[in-house]
Amino acid sequence: MNRLVSILILVLLVSLHMSYPSSYVERYAAFYVLAVALICIGLFLKRDNVTRDVCNILAFAYLLFLFADGIIRRNTYGSDFCCFMIVCWLLFLVLSMLFLSRHIQKSLICSIIVCAWIEIVVGFGQLYGLMENGNAFFQFGGSLGNPGAYSGYLSVIFPIVLPVYLTCRRNRDCENVRYLLLACLIFMLALIFLSRSRGAWLACLIGCVFVIEHYYGVLKSIRRHFSRTQRLVLSVLLGVGLLGGVFFLYKFKADSADGRLLVWKVALQAPRENILLGDGCGSFEANYCRWQRDYFASGEGTEREKFLADYVTCAYNEFLQVFIDHGVVGTLLFFGIILLALLQKDSHRSHIFIGAKASLLGFLVLCCVSYPLHVQLMYLHLIVVLALLLAHRNKQRHRVGVWSRHIMSLCLLLVVVCVSLMSLHQLYGLRLLENGLGNAAHGDMTGAIKHYKKAYPIMSNNGIFLFYYASALSMANEPEKSIGMLKMAEIKSSDPHIYMLMGENYKKTGNLMAAREAYQKAINTIPSRLYPRSLIVHLLMDMGHKTEAYKLANEILQMKEKVPTTAGKEIKGEMRLIVNRLSNPQNRLPMK
Repeated sequence: MNRLVSILILVLLVSLHMSYPSSYVERYAAFYVLAVALICIGLFLKRDNVTRDVCNILAFAYLLFLFADGIIRRNTYGSDFCCFMIVCWLLFLVLSMLFLSRHIQKSLICSIIVCAWIEIVVGFGQLYGLMENGNAFFQFGGSLGNPGAYSGYLSVIFPIVLPVYLTCRRNRDCENVRYLLLACLIFMLALIFLSRSRGAWLACLIGCVFVIEHYYGVLKSIRRHFSRTQRLVLSVLLGVGLLGGVFFLYKFKADSADGRLLVWKVALQAPRENILLGDGCGSFEANYCRWQRDYFASGEGTEREKFLADYVTCAYNEFLQVFIDHGVVGTLLFFGIILLALLQKDSHRSHIFIGAKASLLGFLVLCCVSYPLHVQLMYLHLIVVLALLLAHRNKQRHRVGVWSRHIMSLCLLLVVVCVSLMSLHQLYGLRLLENGLGNAAHGDMTGAIKHYKKAYPIMSNNGIFLFYYASALSMANEPEKSIGMLKMAEIKSSDPHIYMLMGENYKKTGNLMAAREAYQKAINTIPSRLYPRSLIVHLLMDMGHKTEAYKLANEILQMKEKVPTTAGKEIKGEMRLIVNRLSNPQNRLPMK
């Protein structure tokens, strides 16, 4: 049976890496089926190992919190991530029992190494043009599409593989395995470096320092061989080096760092609807740009902040985002489990335990500056690492009675059934959305609207779906219906494109003042973008407000883009033509 469990774990982990050739829906359908199978088998095999301790109580409480939040609030923002999180915490409760087996622990490490090699092959394949990246904006990003998320994943895998290699080297195990592990480490390090992600560099560094300290006892050696004065000098040099490193990392991507500070500032100033229980799963993504729009509309933002502001869907600080989404209760439960895992000790100093703790430390570093909890692959990795660390609590556990075990198993199975139905329902809606997008891409708006209409009862809380539905209605020359759909979308999402499309629809219906107001909302949300400003210039030309159009067109020509693009050059070219035409209608004095 252990072999079956090991195979299921391997296939489960690999399923989330399969972005080629499967679609999002197929990939996650496979994940949910495998996860439910593993949960049911795990409960059957380990039903006698159900125990009562602080960790299990916290995990069970957090699981019920997420489940109740999804049921009571009816997934307010239509996030498909809610079901994924619930399934992951169900997996945690089962995996923490399964990982009591050393055989399954070793199989898990092998599975993680297999996943690392998959990402290495895909990453280098994309770098050398042998494979296409799923995200056209980046040259490479592995199965995750984005180099930031990709390098973040590799940076928390690296500290798990490193102690395995060091143990093989110390024990002089199979030479071929050693070379395979060494190659894996070198390739991962190269990809992490090429990603230019400072968060990934720091996460990898912290994890590696932890592993090396446990294997070689560097601090003990320093205490033993250096005098107090020498240790003081070393501490000063290390402090100076750290400050220099922090300054270098800041200057390396200063705009990115300042942009994160802006996000944190706006998010902390935003009003909280429910501090205790949070605003619901997906609330930050749905509301942040609205907070940013109000911030700039109030006149508070500096020119530097306006230049840095962009469409943001995550807080780049998971402590802050978990607090906004799940409130004080959810934050204490979630990070309480992580704290318990960090405090665990292993008397045997197992390389698996050391690697898992190093990986968790790296993950927490990423939580401070990135969005690892909103990448499904990394969220699952966190669950696996926590289960590995907390499996070492077996000496502190207390077995529960027979009836309590039956009741707990029944509750978990009930949650599994409910979540499975919710997941299938959500995936069916996503499949209809995919089909609709396919129709729209080929210009078949009738077919797209047909699929969106079927998906609407399932995805009516999802702001992005409502935007796509409204886009199809607008393309089908139904602006009134499109406006109605966009008004629903702006409640569930703060994507500035909603207001740009709303402005276009108002323009079609002849309501030019409403169109201008919609465009202005888009500008206040993302002040540095040229496109919404150009839309207002064209609108002002249509309204006959040529003086104002001339002024705004000149402002666009003076604006500096965060990232120069072909589209930006084209917009400035259009604005230059308008300025030339308005400044000299007879074309006697062309402006340069």
